[in-house]
Amino acid sequence: KANMPSDTPHRPTCEYGRQKAALERTLLALSPQGAVLRITKIAETLLPLLSRWRRQLLEGRGVHPFSDLRCAPLRLADAVRCLVKIAEMQAEGVIHCGGERDITYLEICRLLAAHLGVSRHLVQETTAAASGVALSAMPQHTTLGMTGFAERFGFVPAALDTTLSELFAGLDRA
Repeated sequence: KANMPSDTPHRPTCEYGRQKAALERTLLALSPQGAVLRITKIAETLLPLLSRWRRQLLEGRGVHPFSDLRCAPLRLADAVRCLVKIAEMQAEGVIHCGGERDITYLEICRLLAAHLGVSRHLVQETTAAASGVALSAMPQHTTLGMTGFAERFGFVPAALDTTLSELFAGLDRA
């Protein structure tokens, strides 16, 4: 489900998810006044992949991004800002901070190709399954519900286009 509210019961589908859910329960049991911050994919963790794609695209070589793998990229600066706000406000409970919307890796690669001004035909769609990559979880939605976030914390994480533009500009400068 997209934009999952923070009070939705856990339904982990893989070991990693089960471990995260157990850790949350443990932390909140140890300190009921504590906070757990759930975040979506930190955008900057995409940089090695984007750098490889950029190099291949500029060399005129095809890339094969997955159309069945999604993320909701969140700038590291926004995650840190949220952590600072949580500490300053002594916020409690489960808090969501995430990227604006889901996007497939295929879409990200197509946007990178357009940014670079290279042929979109170099971006050759594939899937994880077709590539022989076995992922423990491939959710259809990775966004988190953030109803009331702006009012509570006084900011909204950057829009997806801003996040990707910043990543692409960083690649250009590297």
